[in-house]
Amino acid sequence: TLSGKNPPALKFMNMFFILPAFVILIIGSWFMTSFIATAAISNADICVGEADPGSPEHTVTNILREMGIEEDGMIFTTFLYYRNGCAATDPIGHFYQYEDHIQSGIESANKFLDQTDEIGTHAITEKCGRDAIQIVEGIGVVKDNLGILLNALRSTFEVASCARISPLFRQIFQGAPCSTSVEGLTMIFWVMLSISVIGMLMILIRAALFPCKEVCIWTEDFIDENDEWE
Repeated sequence: TLSGKNPPALKFMNMFFILPAFVILIIGSWFMTSFIATAAISNADICVGEADPGSPEHTVTNILREMGIEEDGMIFTTFLYYRNGCAATDPIGHFYQYEDHIQSGIESANKFLDQTDEIGTHAITEKCGRDAIQIVEGIGVVKDNLGILLNALRSTFEVASCARISPLFRQIFQGAPCSTSVEGLTMIFWVMLSISVIGMLMILIRAALFPCKEVCIWTEDFIDENDEWE
């Protein structure tokens, strides 16, 4: 306290709550410092890659090869497609034909429903001898589902288009991860290291923070009769 006294309650708080919590925080800061150092080294290793020239794209390419992914597979060809600036063969190009097939199915369903409306479901039922309402309703459901599938397929093509993915790809592999993140991780590492070292020193030399008391053992040989003492 300001008066220099250390009440038992404050001493109890310091001993059993404040000091243990401080020690736990310092230990956590050391773990965080180690984690940030590992992340910074890994980030630098990915960004440096191999020589001639080193780049994160070549690092990821080598990782895919080490994982045993086939170079003519979907994952590998997709990565190479965006890495080369969409100059290679589009990996989803063979899916474009399904858009025409779905569109053709929707047109056939619309044609069938239009002809049914012209003829009338009751007339079809009388001529065929079977209830045509369920068939018409089923064709309508199929048409609606094909429309949903077509919209989803077109949305997928739009999301995976070169115009959308290529800027994001360049930002990931040539932007922040290999420029600003290096500076940020380095700064965080030094800040956490400083906090950890200072906190550890405060724990180790905490006895020096308290006022010093001199304790002397007096014997009769050192006692002067003229001294006044209690």
